[in-house]
Amino acid sequence: MRSIPYGYRIENGKAVLEPIESDRVKLIFDTYLKTGSLVEVRKASSLDKTHSSFSRILEDPRYRGTDYYPEIIDEKVFEAVQKKRKEVKRKRSKRQTIPVIPGTRFQLRTMEESELPEDPSEKAAYIYEKIEVRE
Repeated sequence: MRSIPYGYRIENGKAVLEPIESDRVKLIFDTYLKTGSLVEVRKASSLDKTHSSFSRILEDPRYRGTDYYPEIIDEKVFEAVQKKRKEVKRKRSKRQTIPVIPGTRFQLRTMEESELPEDPSEKAAYIYEKIEVRE
């Protein structure tokens, strides 16, 4: 596990830019700003990292520069990415409505709690089988 952010290395006790990695950090921010997609970020960066790793990079304020870390990402770009992340999150969190087919009603047949299997997948399948359509 890294103790310093991706894109930096420690040299003589100071954080300095790791050229190839810092260029990838810029690419990560630029790609997310253009696409709003962590999948596209992963493709563009060619890094074998998880979505959560890319998320941590995108939200890490040290990339704007601190007393210890040199700036990789401009303040405007960093803030634009944070705004985009909020927009994408808001879009995903909106509930989707499922269209109702007029005249169709569903009902769950009665069952005893003791009938339910222990395994969650089997339990879901069992309950699903108990749904019936009545007109």
